Amino acid sequence: MRIQFVVTDNDLAEIKELMKKTGIRTKQEFLNNAKALFKQSVEEKEKGFEIGYYKVGSPNPTKGLVKIIMMPALSAVKVIKQD
Repeated sequence: MRIQFVVTDNDLAEIKELMKKTGIRTKQEFLNNAKALFKQSVEEKEKGFEIGYYKVGSPNPTKGLVKIIMMPALSAVKVIKQD
């Protein structure tokens, strides 16, 4: 299946820069990686986790050094009751 997207010149330049920084060679590979990250984020949000990051080497990443990723799409994910 073939899908077309309309993106701005700035967005395309940003995508190309991200591809260069990560060694991704094709836009398909970029999309696959983005989808995998988004899918995992949704699944973890459903389990009640927040999605975030911390600086490697921080002495204690739980003491204010964790940053939560804020995205409207992730904010819409509902926690699924876990038994």
